[in-house]
Amino acid sequence: MIWIFLTIITLIVLLWLTAPLLRGGHSSKIYMSILFAAFLASSLGTYALIGRSDLLKDGALKPYEAPRGPSAEQVQAAQQMSPEERTEMITAMVEGLAMRLEEEPNDPQGWQRLLRARKVLGQTEKLQADIARMKLVFKDRPDVIEAIMQSAQ
Repeated sequence: MIWIFLTIITLIVLLWLTAPLLRGGHSSKIYMSILFAAFLASSLGTYALIGRSDLLKDGALKPYEAPRGPSAEQVQAAQQMSPEERTEMITAMVEGLAMRLEEEPNDPQGWQRLLRARKVLGQTEKLQADIARMKLVFKDRPDVIEAIMQSAQ
């Protein structure tokens, strides 16, 4: 939304600056050429700073969040558990990740972790259901689907 507002303001300022120059005269052509060159340079400079048009989308510049996972204390506690208790804890963590992805599905790294965990645990039915859900979430982004599937192999 801010980009639309900035575009309108820029056009208004350009019209305001160029209106007197459009009346004619030899010096007006020189000033128009300079103004056009400055506008072109500032546009190219702005694009050079931003670098990617996909960063103009709302929410594209989110701060980095470290992947969620067990804390050092949880890992240490897991080492003291019996194999059955450890398997139960891991299964609970995987189910927690699946629930989080139901609420916040636009997390490719989360999907990668979930699919790998389902594969390691041998949960093939849930794995197939999760793959179908992930493909539905990212249906407009085949590159993301391919990356998730490759990393889950």
